[in-house]
Amino acid sequence: MKTPCPFFEGGGKDLSSLYLDFHNLAKSLVLSRLQVMLRDFLAIDTDGEGSAYQIRLMNEEVVLVNEKDSLPLASIEVKTSKNSVKPVKGAYLTLKRGIPSILAEINTEDVHVMDKKCADKIIDRAKDQLANLIKLEKTGWKIPDPHLCKLCSNKSCPLHKNGKIQQIGKELVEEKTEQLDKCPSPTADNILKAIEQILQDEGYKILNLNPGDDKAET
Repeated sequence: MKTPCPFFEGGGKDLSSLYLDFHNLAKSLVLSRLQVMLRDFLAIDTDGEGSAYQIRLMNEEVVLVNEKDSLPLASIEVKTSKNSVKPVKGAYLTLKRGIPSILAEINTEDVHVMDKKCADKIIDRAKDQLANLIKLEKTGWKIPDPHLCKLCSNKSCPLHKNGKIQQIGKELVEEKTEQLDKCPSPTADNILKAIEQILQDEGYKILNLNPGDDKAET
């Protein structure tokens, strides 16, 4: 979907298990710290009966919970690899779940929020791209690219290139270890800000249960 060539096949390249292990560690650091911070807040419904909700992380979602209800507020994804944010996937999840998607990038410390309006536009463009790829595939038309061909795992293609790179030395470990310096903060702090903004947009007041902190009620 993200490439112009209909014969591109991704996901077939062998990657070091260090990528997944460091990803899981970084993601765990961010989400566990985020949940610790969220324990200090309640979401108060200002448009309804004034119900109070705890803010919990459950099944890759931010959920408002009390004795009566469990209300999904937003889905959440933590990304560690470069160029790893997937707008089409985020748009799909936003529309499927009916809630905004929070996309956090540890490398850049950016936190993006995708709402239904943006998701609709992205999915429309993705459908257009899919239609183009189907037309090209039917006619056998390939669009070679010096970078993408190295990433492609379609070995039956005459333009296929072996892009496998052996990881020898300390560079990968150093790179991923430096990435941990951004975990859990400021990534967790920025996700919290995004959650607060979504809550306010949805008509909730945020109550700080720990007034000794610098953060005030909003």
